[in-house]
Amino acid sequence: MSDSARLQTDLVRLVDQGRRPDKTLAPRAPAAAIPSSAGVSRPSTPIGSASEGISSPLVEADAAARTYHTPETTLTTSDGLFTIKVSHPETFTLTDSQGRTVELTLDAP
Repeated sequence: MSDSARLQTDLVRLVDQGRRPDKTLAPRAPAAAIPSSAGVSRPSTPIGSASEGISSPLVEADAAARTYHTPETTLTTSDGLFTIKVSHPETFTLTDSQGRTVELTLDAP
């Protein structure tokens, strides 16, 4: 037997010794069906209470009533030719479809 053939048979024998037998899980028993049923829920607060939330759409009547965070952020282009000042809004005063006032307050950037 040539050296290459002997090397090949030795490698095959080593690989076969290192293989582990296949370990498979036992077949799973079929799950039982969940019986059908009807669920019941009740509202946690009475309908028409003050806690029913905001009604869409929200409308901003006067954009001049907005307030802004200070100071403004200044952005400069990478070549330094242009500078842009950005004002970040702080509060918006809106009105919902029920006529209630909604104030949105945003955190500083």
